Amino acid sequence: GVTWKDTEEHMRDRLAEGPAGILCFVVCCFWIPILFLMGAANTLDTCETEGFAPWMRVYGLLPFILGIALDLVAIALAIRSHTSHFKLAVRLQGLTTLTSIILIIWGWAEYGQTSEASCVGDGGVNPRTLSIMFLVLGTMCVPCMCIRGL
Repeated sequence: GVTWKDTEEHMRDRLAEGPAGILCFVVCCFWIPILFLMGAANTLDTCETEGFAPWMRVYGLLPFILGIALDLVAIALAIRSHTSHFKLAVRLQGLTTLTSIILIIWGWAEYGQTSEASCVGDGGVNPRTLSIMFLVLGTMCVPCMCIRGL
């Protein structure tokens, strides 16, 4: 079953992990924004939709940055022992999930309007292949993201 912790215990755990958790996340996942920026750069001007390349930039960066920022806020509030504010910061981390879900929906809408011939340049990262891989994986993970947010 689920084990609930009181706020002080949760704050101590967050402080014990500290910035090491953020550093681990950055080290393990830094390549995701880079790939999406490279894919956006390899999207041709002849692409059927003007929103595909901007979606790739936003999808690659926003959840990554938002997750780190909200985690830093939670750590800072744990350091200052603000229990009510810490609880709010932990709840606000659900914004990352909500943002990801919205971006997945936007991504499907943009991807559905694109074609290989009109959108993919000669660069190293195929934006359509990268997008479909992350959209399928992201869609499969939505139920888990929602459950985690509870």
